[in-house]
Amino acid sequence: MKNQNQNTRVPRMFGMIFALCAALLAFVPAAAAAVSSFSATGEYTAAYGETPSLAEERAFLHAKQNAAKQAAPYIETYARSTNVRITKDRSFAVAWNSLRETQRIAQKDGNRIVVELLASLNDDDIDAALRRPPAAQVKATLLVAELQRSAARLEREMEAWKNSFAEGGERKRTEADEVFIKEQETKFLVERQLDRSCRAYEKQEYGEMRAACDEALRLDYKSPGVYTHRGVLCEAEGNPEKALAEYTRAIAEDMNFAAAYECRGIFYVENAQYERAVSDMNKASAVAPESAAAYFYRGFAYLGTRTYRKAIADFTSAAAVSPDYGEVYAGRGRAYLGLGQYDKAIADCTRAAALLPDAAEVYKDRAAAQYAKKHFDKAVEDYTRALAIVPNDTEALANRGGAYAEKKRQDLAFADFDRAIEIDPKFVAVYLKRGALYEEMEEYRRAIADYTRAIEVEPKTAAAFFNRGNVYKFLGQTEKAMDDYAAAIKLIPNYADAYFNRANLHNELGRYEEAVKDYTAVVGIRPNDADAYNNRGVAYYQLGEKKKAAEDFRRAAKLNPKNADFRRNAQMFSEKEKPAES
Repeated sequence: MKNQNQNTRVPRMFGMIFALCAALLAFVPAAAAAVSSFSATGEYTAAYGETPSLAEERAFLHAKQNAAKQAAPYIETYARSTNVRITKDRSFAVAWNSLRETQRIAQKDGNRIVVELLASLNDDDIDAALRRPPAAQVKATLLVAELQRSAARLEREMEAWKNSFAEGGERKRTEADEVFIKEQETKFLVERQLDRSCRAYEKQEYGEMRAACDEALRLDYKSPGVYTHRGVLCEAEGNPEKALAEYTRAIAEDMNFAAAYECRGIFYVENAQYERAVSDMNKASAVAPESAAAYFYRGFAYLGTRTYRKAIADFTSAAAVSPDYGEVYAGRGRAYLGLGQYDKAIADCTRAAALLPDAAEVYKDRAAAQYAKKHFDKAVEDYTRALAIVPNDTEALANRGGAYAEKKRQDLAFADFDRAIEIDPKFVAVYLKRGALYEEMEEYRRAIADYTRAIEVEPKTAAAFFNRGNVYKFLGQTEKAMDDYAAAIKLIPNYADAYFNRANLHNELGRYEEAVKDYTAVVGIRPNDADAYNNRGVAYYQLGEKKKAAEDFRRAAKLNPKNADFRRNAQMFSEKEKPAES
């Protein structure tokens, strides 16, 4: 059996989920700071007994929401002008957190309050928001989205309470009504502090964020929003364990608080706890089905567990909510790559590249799909694009080297492999690739040296033992080969290729009983392996077990009827005729 192909890129999770857009968002070209103005109106009808100043704040909140809706398209246009793509949720969040109140005029007509707001938006503030790390941008967006949901929920509660008076005619106010008003105003004050926290987080003013959270907690120590904000703050300050505890406390206070599930789910994805991430995102999507983040991160959690079809379904749902979100197509492309649907992978990666032109991971995934289709020229082109963005990307170097090797450009392949090792002397995969190329060029001692180095760097590298065993077998160093195959099997008990090659060596050495055991292990792992059945038939034949040999030859021919040797062994097998081994 041939040496394992070490040049195909195995689909994997991003080093960080946001590796796709990290380079894109890390730098936004500077421009002369411009200030844009937005005017909006908001109104609110106060109930008897409401605090006038808070009733005015409710009207102001409506005005700010309207101003943010006006500012969001401007932010999207500005982002596109700087080669950045953002979602509509993100553009609204940036507007919400960056608008500065310039003028406020409140007019009262009985219980009706109208606030006219003039707000400004500075391009420097937009730049600062777009420069933030992608993970921080996602969390900033989720916090604002939850703030809007909470505001809508409070307003519905207030309107239902007001309507109870209209439906009840001249219903008198009771002590319970007074308690309700007080509770509602406390909740509103908490939300205002969380609004302050959102703005502080966007600006990375963590001391201000903590002060806002402390004040909100003083007002209501059971608020799930406060604990969610504190969790985000803990992550920003480098305290992940405490962040997890805060998210969990938020969920304990309110089992339907979407932002807490989303933030904790993201935490689990980033820490490779994929099953927990899926559980949290299931709950988040049930509570907030309009949130693309829940589908997006659940999709990445499914990628982490190689549940590719479910990942594709989630990325497709996320794309329906946010069709301009390039990372969605990148993630779905990676899932198609995992399924071996290379044309679909290439199509999604191409769409992602149009939205994320500086995302090296997208080009690497498309290159992997091109490589799998044996389009080695295109694979080289895409790996080269990735390296233009991240010049020291050892994976791209190693895989481009593999593509060059397939093109018989060994000089360029070795240059890439050597460069990758120079950057990272402990990069095991590149030793495997270079070793395979040395082996192909019949430079066996160098091949053995590279496989040995891979084992020294990572003693649990089963492929290195397997490949070195193949070289030893070729060189006639059978015991060393046997030892290496045994080591590979010990590391991966269902390593079918290692069993198969060891079985072949047993056959060559006349150890037919051992060969039968190893071929039996192969068909236990790969029930449709025609080669293993045929070769086990050979071993049975040598042991004089003709009936078992005939059964294996027939099975091999049935599984692979195009193989002439298998057909001959099945049809013409007799005691006088030695069967052909594959």
